[in-house]
Amino acid sequence: MRNNFIDIIKGLAIYLVVWGHCLQFCGTIDFLSNPAFIFIYSFHMPLFMGTSGYLFYSGVQKRGLGELVATRIRQLGPPWILWSVVAIPTYLQKPLSVSLYFNNLVLVLWFLPALLISSVVVAVCEKLLKYGWLGVLAFFIMLLPFPDAYGLVFLKFMLPFFALGYYYNMLKLSTQNIDILGGLSLLIFAVMLYFWKVEHYIYTSGMRLTRGNFTHMAPIITYRYLIGLVGSISFIWVLNRIKLPRFASRALITAGRHTLGIYILGVILNPFLNYVNYPMPVLLYSSVYTTMVAVVVAFATEQLSVQIQRVDVLNRLLFGAKVNR
Repeated sequence: MRNNFIDIIKGLAIYLVVWGHCLQFCGTIDFLSNPAFIFIYSFHMPLFMGTSGYLFYSGVQKRGLGELVATRIRQLGPPWILWSVVAIPTYLQKPLSVSLYFNNLVLVLWFLPALLISSVVVAVCEKLLKYGWLGVLAFFIMLLPFPDAYGLVFLKFMLPFFALGYYYNMLKLSTQNIDILGGLSLLIFAVMLYFWKVEHYIYTSGMRLTRGNFTHMAPIITYRYLIGLVGSISFIWVLNRIKLPRFASRALITAGRHTLGIYILGVILNPFLNYVNYPMPVLLYSSVYTTMVAVVVAFATEQLSVQIQRVDVLNRLLFGAKVNR
């Protein structure tokens, strides 16, 4: 039985993803210093990855390791590869080669390979080790000194949040545990947002931690993890305490069941958002215009993904036959 609250979380999270992309691509503003963009990017992907880890737990309990890995590769591999092949030319807008395709394969739809590898790492550690969490922790620590190339920067950032979501479900913690930490997390989140700097984006400073850069990068990486965690907890806490209108709940539940399609198709559309670029004050752009464009994009990509899902062959190839996970 599906958990509607989880779908609402996913629905709002995917809307934040689309809104963030609209802020970035719909205009010519300095989006990295835009308050709305900072708010979104401080926690939205950690929230998404934590929710994915939470949902992954039930699959680990029902399947063996081989089936788990094969299922995850089938669900995420084809959509990642096929849609990346489509998306890369629209982003690069230059003559393409095999090497250029390969180099960008893990960048355009980076969430999918990060999710795939995080799933495999947790599954292997949980199935083969007595204390699976120690294996996940050891793998994560081992990753940090490696260069950020080939998408490792995203895996380093996302793996801890996937694992936290997984083990939160494993320990059978309820929303009451979130309630205990919610108010404090919201306060910490607000304070940390005030001190956000451009270097806190993974896109600007990366995730590599070595002996040579430890004193500079360790505080940045720690800040990044902490704000992602308290931001996610705050988001769930606030959402759990408000009563959404019925139409909003239904819309978010539907979106939450089609997040893969909305994410992929939204990324494909990003370069074309510049065609709806109109000069306007930054406040209007951030708080009204891009929020409305994001609603349109989210709804359009959701409906398109539903239509694709109805054709079995396309659903299997383009969405791994599982558009709602």
